[in-house]
Amino acid sequence: MNTGVKPNLLRPRWSKVFSDLWDDKTRTGLVVASIAVGVFAIGMIISTYVILGEDINRSYAAVNPPNIEIWTDPFDKDLVKS
Repeated sequence: MNTGVKPNLLRPRWSKVFSDLWDDKTRTGLVVASIAVGVFAIGMIISTYVILGEDINRSYAAVNPPNIEIWTDPFDKDLVKS
């Protein structure tokens, strides 16, 4: 009486999804690898932005940036013309 057929407990949609993933392992691996590379790249960009944002102002101030102020006495138009 036992026919050896197991009942499928998944809905047809999920059965198809898992079947497609299992049947084409190369494509599944490439998709997983590309998602991992994308997540890694976004993480690196965000980390670099945070590190540079905190450090760049501190580094610029540490090198004693040039600052020049010129003070002159008030002068008239004749001095400007000459």
